[in-house]
Amino acid sequence: NEVAGNGWTIETQRERSDEVPEIDHVVRTIPAAGEMLDEGETFVIVVSDGYELRTLPELTGMTVTDAVAALTELRLVPIEAPAEFSEDVPAGTVIRWQVQDDAALTAGAQVLPDTVIVITPSLGPEPRPAPDLVNLTEAEATAALDALQLVSARGEDVFSSDIEAGRVVTQTPAPGEPVERGGTVTFQ
Repeated sequence: NEVAGNGWTIETQRERSDEVPEIDHVVRTIPAAGEMLDEGETFVIVVSDGYELRTLPELTGMTVTDAVAALTELRLVPIEAPAEFSEDVPAGTVIRWQVQDDAALTAGAQVLPDTVIVITPSLGPEPRPAPDLVNLTEAEATAALDALQLVSARGEDVFSSDIEAGRVVTQTPAPGEPVERGGTVTFQ
């Protein structure tokens, strides 16, 4: 604080401002320009410390669309890393995220506008190769499919001269073909 020759006290305050982001530029004065100041009153000059900081939101578990919208609204820059398979995170949902230049920052930390946030979307569960069910019993085939979180469906009985009765003769899809988690494998 300093005292001007007319008895006013001049005080400088600093704040972050999106309207006046240039550091050390005047954001506003108190009282505002054009208002009268009585002798002995304080004249405050508010000077910019740069852009207002943004608080990082928690993005994990949000849909990618919602995460991008939340970041864009905060004037942060979302970029997508290559999507990854996840058994636990539904497709189109954020598996994880990080600040591009500082991976140590987490939700609640403050960053400047235009900070780049890298989000990793989920592709959902990875397709599994259909197991080879031929020559297994129905119980063995069902157990093998259950272990892979696949659904078993028994088709009509078929005759085989090579495989004994009560065992799987054919299956759809064929062994090794990809099947989405929860997908059905039919055997006969």
